[in-house]
Amino acid sequence: MPEDPRSDQEHPQRQRVLRWLGIALSVVTLGAIVFAVRGLDFGDLLRSTPGDPLFWLAFIASYLLVPGVEWLIYRKLWRLPPSGMLPLLRKQVANELLLGYSGDAQLYLWVRQHGGGASAAAAVKDVAILSAAAGNVATLAMMAATAPMLWSLIDTGWLRALGISIGLVTLVSLAIFLFRNALFGLSSRQLWQIFAAHLLRLFLSILLLAVMWHVLVPQATVAWLLLLATVRLMLSRLPLFPNKDALFAGATIFALGAGSDTSRAIALVAALTIAAHIALLPLTYLPLLRNWLPGSNRAGRVKDRPMIEPE
Repeated sequence: MPEDPRSDQEHPQRQRVLRWLGIALSVVTLGAIVFAVRGLDFGDLLRSTPGDPLFWLAFIASYLLVPGVEWLIYRKLWRLPPSGMLPLLRKQVANELLLGYSGDAQLYLWVRQHGGGASAAAAVKDVAILSAAAGNVATLAMMAATAPMLWSLIDTGWLRALGISIGLVTLVSLAIFLFRNALFGLSSRQLWQIFAAHLLRLFLSILLLAVMWHVLVPQATVAWLLLLATVRLMLSRLPLFPNKDALFAGATIFALGAGSDTSRAIALVAALTIAAHIALLPLTYLPLLRNWLPGSNRAGRVKDRPMIEPE
Protein backbone atom coordinates (compact mmCIF):
# COMPACT_ATOMS: atom_id res chain seq x y z
CA MET A 1 0.00 0.00 0.00
CA PRO A 2 1.44 3.42 -0.89
CA GLU A 3 2.56 5.50 2.03
CA ASP A 4 0.48 8.56 2.82
CA PRO A 5 2.91 11.44 3.34
CA ARG A 6 0.34 13.29 5.45
CA SER A 7 -0.20 10.45 7.91
CA ASP A 8 1.80 12.10 10.69
CA GLN A 9 0.02 15.41 10.25
CA GLU A 10 -3.34 13.73 10.83
CA HIS A 11 -2.32 12.76 14.40
CA PRO A 12 -2.18 15.91 16.60
CA GLN A 13 -0.68 13.97 19.54
CA ARG A 14 2.19 12.70 17.40
CA GLN A 15 2.75 16.19 16.03
CA ARG A 16 2.97 17.61 19.56
CA VAL A 17 5.52 14.99 20.56
CA LEU A 18 7.60 15.66 17.44
CA ARG A 19 7.43 19.41 18.01
CA TRP A 20 8.57 19.18 21.63
CA LEU A 21 11.36 16.76 20.73
CA GLY A 22 12.52 19.25 18.13
CA ILE A 23 12.43 22.05 20.69
CA ALA A 24 14.41 19.96 23.20
CA LEU A 25 17.14 19.17 20.67
CA SER A 26 17.25 22.82 19.65
CA VAL A 27 17.68 23.96 23.25
CA VAL A 28 20.54 21.48 23.71
CA THR A 29 22.18 22.77 20.51
CA LEU A 30 21.90 26.37 21.71
CA GLY A 31 23.43 25.29 25.02
CA ALA A 32 26.34 23.74 23.13
CA ILE A 33 26.84 27.06 21.35
CA VAL A 34 27.06 28.86 24.69
CA PHE A 35 29.52 26.26 25.98
CA ALA A 36 31.66 26.50 22.83
CA VAL A 37 32.05 30.30 23.04
CA ARG A 38 32.82 30.53 26.75
CA GLY A 39 36.52 31.14 26.08
CA LEU A 40 36.30 32.82 22.68
CA ASP A 41 37.77 36.33 22.52
CA PHE A 42 35.80 38.00 19.72
CA GLY A 43 37.99 41.11 19.83
CA ASP A 44 41.13 39.09 19.23
CA LEU A 45 39.30 37.06 16.59
CA LEU A 46 38.39 40.20 14.65
CA ARG A 47 41.96 41.49 14.85
CA SER A 48 43.33 38.18 13.58
CA THR A 49 41.08 37.75 10.56
CA PRO A 50 42.79 38.22 7.20
CA GLY A 51 41.63 40.80 4.68
CA ASP A 52 42.27 38.62 1.65
CA PRO A 53 38.91 38.06 -0.15
CA LEU A 54 40.14 34.65 -1.33
CA PHE A 55 40.17 33.46 2.29
CA TRP A 56 36.61 34.61 2.90
CA LEU A 57 35.31 33.13 -0.35
CA ALA A 58 36.90 29.80 0.60
CA PHE A 59 35.59 30.01 4.18
CA ILE A 60 32.00 30.77 3.16
CA ALA A 61 32.04 28.06 0.49
CA SER A 62 33.52 25.59 2.98
CA TYR A 63 30.90 26.38 5.61
CA LEU A 64 27.97 26.04 3.19
CA LEU A 65 29.39 23.02 1.36
CA VAL A 66 27.86 20.26 3.52
CA PRO A 67 24.31 21.68 3.76
CA GLY A 68 24.49 22.75 0.10
CA VAL A 69 25.39 19.28 -1.18
CA GLU A 70 22.82 17.64 1.10
CA TRP A 71 20.18 20.07 -0.13
CA LEU A 72 20.93 18.97 -3.70
CA ILE A 73 20.66 15.33 -2.61
CA TYR A 74 17.33 15.81 -0.85
CA ARG A 75 16.09 18.07 -3.64
CA LYS A 76 16.54 15.12 -5.98
CA LEU A 77 14.87 12.71 -3.55
CA TRP A 78 11.99 14.88 -2.30
CA ARG A 79 11.83 18.05 -4.42
CA LEU A 80 12.97 19.84 -1.26
CA PRO A 81 12.17 23.58 -1.37
CA PRO A 82 14.89 26.23 -0.81
CA SER A 83 13.66 26.65 2.78
CA GLY A 84 15.00 23.14 3.37
CA MET A 85 18.47 24.68 3.71
CA LEU A 86 17.51 25.93 7.18
CA PRO A 87 17.11 22.50 8.86
CA LEU A 88 20.24 21.33 7.05
CA LEU A 89 22.20 24.25 8.54
CA ARG A 90 20.83 23.36 11.99
CA LYS A 91 21.83 19.75 11.36
CA GLN A 92 25.39 20.81 10.59
CA VAL A 93 25.70 22.89 13.76
CA ALA A 94 24.29 20.11 15.97
CA ASN A 95 26.53 17.44 14.41
CA GLU A 96 29.63 19.58 14.90
CA LEU A 97 28.94 20.88 18.41
CA LEU A 98 27.04 17.94 19.92
CA LEU A 99 27.53 14.22 19.51
CA GLY A 100 27.60 12.90 15.97
CA TYR A 101 24.19 12.30 14.34
CA SER A 102 22.35 14.56 16.81
CA GLY A 103 21.81 16.86 13.84
CA ASP A 104 20.48 13.95 11.80
CA ALA A 105 17.97 13.33 14.59
CA GLN A 106 16.83 16.95 14.28
CA LEU A 107 16.50 16.56 10.52
CA TYR A 108 14.49 13.36 11.01
CA LEU A 109 12.04 15.21 13.24
CA TRP A 110 11.80 18.06 10.73
CA VAL A 111 11.04 15.59 7.94
CA ARG A 112 8.24 13.94 9.91
CA GLN A 113 6.75 17.31 10.82
CA HIS A 114 6.77 18.55 7.25
CA GLY A 115 4.97 15.80 5.44
CA GLY A 116 7.68 13.16 5.08
CA GLY A 117 6.49 9.66 5.82
CA ALA A 118 8.52 6.67 6.97
CA SER A 119 10.32 6.27 3.63
CA ALA A 120 11.41 9.92 3.58
CA ALA A 121 12.63 9.67 7.18
CA ALA A 122 14.52 6.48 6.30
CA ALA A 123 16.29 8.40 3.54
CA VAL A 124 17.86 10.59 6.25
CA LYS A 125 19.43 7.45 7.66
CA ASP A 126 20.64 6.31 4.24
CA VAL A 127 22.27 9.66 3.47
CA ALA A 128 23.95 9.76 6.90
CA ILE A 129 25.38 6.24 6.48
CA LEU A 130 26.66 7.05 3.00
CA SER A 131 28.24 10.26 4.27
CA ALA A 132 30.10 8.27 6.93
CA ALA A 133 31.18 5.66 4.37
CA ALA A 134 32.48 8.35 2.02
CA GLY A 135 34.35 9.92 4.93
CA ASN A 136 35.98 6.58 5.72
CA VAL A 137 37.02 6.02 2.10
CA ALA A 138 38.39 9.57 1.79
CA THR A 139 40.31 9.16 5.05
CA LEU A 140 41.90 5.91 3.89
CA ALA A 141 42.81 7.45 0.54
CA MET A 142 44.42 10.50 2.18
CA MET A 143 46.29 8.33 4.67
CA ALA A 144 47.66 6.24 1.80
CA ALA A 145 48.70 9.38 -0.10
CA THR A 146 50.53 10.86 2.89
CA ALA A 147 51.78 7.58 4.39
CA PRO A 148 55.52 8.45 4.26
CA MET A 149 54.96 11.70 6.16
CA LEU A 150 52.61 10.07 8.65
CA TRP A 151 55.17 7.31 9.19
CA SER A 152 57.85 9.85 10.06
CA LEU A 153 55.64 11.65 12.58
CA ILE A 154 54.47 8.78 14.76
CA ASP A 155 56.23 6.10 16.76
CA THR A 156 55.73 2.34 16.71
CA GLY A 157 52.96 2.41 19.30
CA TRP A 158 51.02 4.95 17.30
CA LEU A 159 51.57 2.92 14.13
CA ARG A 160 50.12 -0.15 15.80
CA ALA A 161 47.05 1.77 16.97
CA LEU A 162 46.76 3.42 13.56
CA GLY A 163 46.87 0.06 11.83
CA ILE A 164 44.04 -1.23 14.01
CA SER A 165 42.02 1.92 13.28
CA ILE A 166 42.58 1.57 9.54
CA GLY A 167 41.41 -2.03 9.69
CA LEU A 168 38.25 -1.13 11.56
CA VAL A 169 37.45 1.74 9.21
CA THR A 170 37.99 -0.53 6.21
CA LEU A 171 35.78 -3.28 7.63
CA VAL A 172 32.98 -0.84 8.42
CA SER A 173 33.11 0.64 4.91
CA LEU A 174 33.11 -2.80 3.28
CA ALA A 175 30.29 -4.05 5.50
CA ILE A 176 28.13 -1.09 4.54
CA PHE A 177 28.32 -1.99 0.86
CA LEU A 178 28.21 -5.76 1.32
CA PHE A 179 24.96 -5.49 3.29
CA ARG A 180 23.50 -2.49 1.47
CA ASN A 181 20.30 -4.34 0.55
CA ALA A 182 19.53 -4.87 4.24
CA LEU A 183 20.70 -1.43 5.40
CA PHE A 184 19.26 0.90 2.78
CA GLY A 185 15.82 1.70 1.44
CA LEU A 186 16.94 3.69 -1.61
CA SER A 187 17.72 2.11 -4.97
CA SER A 188 21.29 1.11 -5.88
CA ARG A 189 21.47 3.92 -8.44
CA GLN A 190 20.43 6.49 -5.85
CA LEU A 191 22.91 5.10 -3.33
CA TRP A 192 25.85 5.36 -5.73
CA GLN A 193 24.83 8.88 -6.78
CA ILE A 194 24.65 10.01 -3.15
CA PHE A 195 27.95 8.31 -2.33
CA ALA A 196 29.63 10.04 -5.29
CA ALA A 197 28.17 13.39 -4.20
CA HIS A 198 29.65 12.94 -0.71
CA LEU A 199 33.05 12.00 -2.14
CA LEU A 200 33.01 15.12 -4.33
CA ARG A 201 32.00 17.19 -1.31
CA LEU A 202 34.94 15.84 0.69
CA PHE A 203 37.37 16.58 -2.14
CA LEU A 204 36.09 20.15 -2.40
CA SER A 205 36.26 20.51 1.39
CA ILE A 206 39.94 19.53 1.42
CA LEU A 207 40.63 21.92 -1.44
CA LEU A 208 38.88 24.84 0.30
CA LEU A 209 40.71 24.14 3.56
CA ALA A 210 44.01 24.10 1.71
CA VAL A 211 43.16 27.47 0.17
CA MET A 212 42.38 28.98 3.58
CA TRP A 213 45.52 27.58 5.18
CA HIS A 214 47.63 28.71 2.22
CA VAL A 215 46.38 32.29 2.61
CA LEU A 216 47.15 32.21 6.34
CA VAL A 217 50.46 30.31 6.04
CA PRO A 218 51.77 31.05 2.51
CA GLN A 219 55.11 29.38 3.21
CA ALA A 220 53.47 25.98 3.81
CA THR A 221 54.14 23.36 1.13
CA VAL A 222 51.41 21.39 -0.65
CA ALA A 223 52.63 18.19 1.05
CA TRP A 224 52.31 19.81 4.47
CA LEU A 225 48.78 21.04 3.70
CA LEU A 226 47.79 17.57 2.55
CA LEU A 227 49.17 16.09 5.77
CA LEU A 228 47.14 18.56 7.83
CA ALA A 229 44.01 17.70 5.86
CA THR A 230 44.70 14.01 6.46
CA VAL A 231 45.05 14.47 10.22
CA ARG A 232 41.84 16.50 10.28
CA LEU A 233 40.00 13.73 8.41
CA MET A 234 41.40 11.12 10.81
CA LEU A 235 40.19 13.09 13.83
CA SER A 236 36.79 13.60 12.20
CA ARG A 237 36.27 9.82 12.20
CA LEU A 238 36.60 9.63 16.00
CA PRO A 239 33.22 8.90 17.61
CA LEU A 240 31.83 10.66 20.69
CA PHE A 241 34.00 13.77 20.23
CA PRO A 242 32.02 16.97 19.62
CA ASN A 243 33.48 20.03 17.89
CA LYS A 244 36.05 18.27 15.72
CA ASP A 245 37.48 21.59 14.48
CA ALA A 246 38.36 22.59 18.04
CA LEU A 247 39.78 19.09 18.63
CA PHE A 248 41.96 19.43 15.52
CA ALA A 249 43.13 22.88 16.61
CA GLY A 250 43.99 21.56 20.07
CA ALA A 251 45.89 18.59 18.63
CA THR A 252 47.85 20.91 16.33
CA ILE A 253 48.76 23.24 19.19
CA PHE A 254 49.84 20.24 21.28
CA ALA A 255 52.03 18.90 18.46
CA LEU A 256 53.47 22.13 17.05
CA GLY A 257 53.16 24.61 19.90
CA ALA A 258 50.86 27.60 20.32
CA GLY A 259 53.35 29.94 18.63
CA SER A 260 53.42 28.03 15.36
CA ASP A 261 51.97 29.82 12.32
CA THR A 262 50.18 26.62 11.38
CA SER A 263 48.64 26.26 14.85
CA ARG A 264 47.41 29.85 14.81
CA ALA A 265 45.93 29.42 11.33
CA ILE A 266 44.03 26.26 12.27
CA ALA A 267 42.82 27.79 15.55
CA LEU A 268 41.60 30.86 13.65
CA VAL A 269 39.58 28.76 11.19
CA ALA A 270 38.08 26.77 14.09
CA ALA A 271 37.14 29.97 15.95
CA LEU A 272 35.60 31.51 12.82
CA THR A 273 33.57 28.36 12.28
CA ILE A 274 32.16 28.60 15.81
CA ALA A 275 31.43 32.29 15.23
CA ALA A 276 29.53 31.37 12.05
CA HIS A 277 27.49 28.85 14.05
CA ILE A 278 26.62 31.57 16.54
CA ALA A 279 25.58 34.01 13.82
CA LEU A 280 23.54 31.64 11.65
CA LEU A 281 21.88 29.22 14.05
CA PRO A 282 19.42 31.70 15.63
CA LEU A 283 18.42 32.93 12.17
CA THR A 284 17.46 29.41 11.11
CA TYR A 285 14.92 29.24 13.93
CA LEU A 286 12.99 32.38 13.02
CA PRO A 287 10.60 30.62 10.60
CA LEU A 288 9.92 27.97 13.28
CA LEU A 289 8.73 30.36 15.96
CA ARG A 290 5.21 30.35 14.54
CA ASN A 291 5.07 26.54 14.62
CA TRP A 292 6.34 26.40 18.22
CA LEU A 293 3.72 28.80 19.57
CA PRO A 294 0.67 27.30 21.34
CA GLY A 295 -1.99 26.30 18.86
CA SER A 296 0.45 26.11 15.98
CA ASN A 297 -0.68 22.57 15.14
CA ARG A 298 -4.20 23.63 14.26
CA ALA A 299 -5.50 22.11 11.07
CA GLY A 300 -5.68 25.51 9.45
CA ARG A 301 -1.90 25.86 9.66
CA VAL A 302 -0.98 22.43 8.39
CA LYS A 303 -1.38 23.55 4.82
CA ASP A 304 1.20 26.30 5.32
CA ARG A 305 3.99 23.81 6.00
CA PRO A 306 6.27 22.92 3.09
CA MET A 307 5.47 19.37 2.05
CA ILE A 308 8.16 16.83 1.27
CA GLU A 309 7.20 15.17 -1.98
CA PRO A 310 9.03 12.12 -3.32
CA GLU A 311 10.26 12.23 -6.88
